[in-house]
Amino acid sequence: MSALDRRAGWVFANDTDIAPVQFTQAPYTPWSDNHTWAAYGVPSPLIMSWPDLHFHTQFLTADNTDPRVFRRAGVTTALAAYEIADAGAAEAWTIAADVASRSAHRLDEIANRASHRIVSGDRVRPDAADTERVAARAHQELRYAALRDQHAVASVRSLIAAGDRPALDGEITALGNHLQTRAEQAAARLDLALRMTRQGDEQS
Repeated sequence: MSALDRRAGWVFANDTDIAPVQFTQAPYTPWSDNHTWAAYGVPSPLIMSWPDLHFHTQFLTADNTDPRVFRRAGVTTALAAYEIADAGAAEAWTIAADVASRSAHRLDEIANRASHRIVSGDRVRPDAADTERVAARAHQELRYAALRDQHAVASVRSLIAAGDRPALDGEITALGNHLQTRAEQAAARLDLALRMTRQGDEQS
């Protein structure tokens, strides 16, 4: 990004209004058209505007769309593509570290969310089978998220020139191993919440 003209400023600086626009990163889900490309290993992020009153309805016509949304999506996509295409070893390492950091937080959130459901659900609706299902699904989600993000971290190797890869290969591998450890720690906390809930049920 440093190669861009500094005079460009903020890409939306000339907009005539201050629209409530916020770019938010959301976890990947296999429900959109981009999943087909991702299944073949092609990077395929989805950039969309939400909420959309006419999403997936017959009213989603040209007159019900906002050209500014297309412009923002186009500028964002172009800048992301430029940053990836222009990335060297230092940029690739920064991307890998950022992905790993966000992944570690996401793994913790998966375990914490499930733990809260197990504990609070046990008080509101004491159904042991339901807590078991919550725990099993969370374990599955942890395994999937950890594996997916490990692959994402490893994929930055493709951005690094062959001659520079040996210098970063160990660090990239260490990031992947760290994510596996974080997933195992998150799973252990989840199991602890489940055991404590079971003990409480037995005592009552």
